[in-house]
Amino acid sequence: MNFGLNSTDLNDINVPSRFGSALGATAAFFFIFFGIIGDSLIIAAILSKKELRTNLINIFIVSLQLNDIFNIGFNQFLVGLSYVFMKWHGPYLLCEIFVYTSIISTGSLLWHHALISIYRYLVVVCNFNVNHYGISPKVYIILSIVVARLIPVLVCMPAFKSRHMTEYSSIALRCMLAPNVSAFQNLLIVLINMLIPCLIVIVCFVYIFAKVRNVSKNVRNPHKSKNKSISASHCSSSLRREIRITKMFAIIFTVFLFGYLPYGIIRLIDKDNDFHPDFYVFLTVLFIISISISPIVYGLMNNQIRSQCIVILNKLFTCTKVESGHKHFTLVLDKSATKKKLSFKREHFKVAANQEFSRVENVAKSNIDLTLPKLFAESTADFSTRETGKKLSLSDQQVNLISAKKRSSFQKSSDSIALKQEVLNDDGGVYIGPT
Repeated sequence: MNFGLNSTDLNDINVPSRFGSALGATAAFFFIFFGIIGDSLIIAAILSKKELRTNLINIFIVSLQLNDIFNIGFNQFLVGLSYVFMKWHGPYLLCEIFVYTSIISTGSLLWHHALISIYRYLVVVCNFNVNHYGISPKVYIILSIVVARLIPVLVCMPAFKSRHMTEYSSIALRCMLAPNVSAFQNLLIVLINMLIPCLIVIVCFVYIFAKVRNVSKNVRNPHKSKNKSISASHCSSSLRREIRITKMFAIIFTVFLFGYLPYGIIRLIDKDNDFHPDFYVFLTVLFIISISISPIVYGLMNNQIRSQCIVILNKLFTCTKVESGHKHFTLVLDKSATKKKLSFKREHFKVAANQEFSRVENVAKSNIDLTLPKLFAESTADFSTRETGKKLSLSDQQVNLISAKKRSSFQKSSDSIALKQEVLNDDGGVYIGPT
């Protein structure tokens, strides 16, 4: 079921104008997506580096960013949809759930800042060490995160049990707490979810800045310091770190209050809906902006987180460029490899040819040296054969047959020597041996 007004009612003074709704939807979705991407990048930067994820403060930051992602991605996304459709886009049950999740998300964010400020107060002002008192840092972190989320849920429990605690508001284009909610429940939500955590943050930050200022004076005037055992360089580096961390959370808390308090104050004052609905659109967008820009503050105020975010972004863009140019790179690499293989084969062939030429030359020389004595011996044997034939009274026909065989053998040896010598004189050929 969708809640809203008909097209004939869009000109009513209690409904935001088309221009105001369109402008609000555009700004809302821009900062919604910006906040989700920024919060996810901060979480990835902290969890991807051991040095960052083992720091207690950074674990609080991760919990805060997860809370902001839920608040932006669910609550404020539904608000943006209501501006797009000029009415609540969804069932009434979702409209009721939206009211309670908005209260819980806002209260959880404020209690996160309150517990962080308490921890900073204990560390900076009281020199509190978690390990010194036998408390595990992991247990302290888990306990703080659970408490930051449990308190807002417990505050909303009376409203959960009651019926008709929400109603649709045409001015805001979403559900809100109904006017019939008891004063006690309103006071409980405002006091515990808003005033107490804000008061804790302010008091702790005042003490922290006072302590830091006192230490800063002692560093500038070491002869007036009561504790002279601490080196000035150590105090100076530690002082700068504490000032940077404290300023970071103070800025985030101030930005959130700057976006949240105007809307809350106007809703308390404007019981009769005297303000124009477009003004509520402006206050809602201002609240969305105050939640979405926290990653910018973390990136500017924390050098380690900023450096790790840059590393992650460089890896993402590098992977994209490598994927887009992968085919071209592979083609160039294949061409280079082919050229290297051809060059290697060409050099290998030259070396093998030179070796073969040397081998053929040596074989030819050795054959010549061996053939000449053999021919001389054969000639001597032929002469001896003739003499022997004469002595043995062999027939002339038999002697001629023997001499012919010897001449044929001599002619073959001569032809082989000439052929080998011709191969040696040919620069372009390669001797492959006798067939």
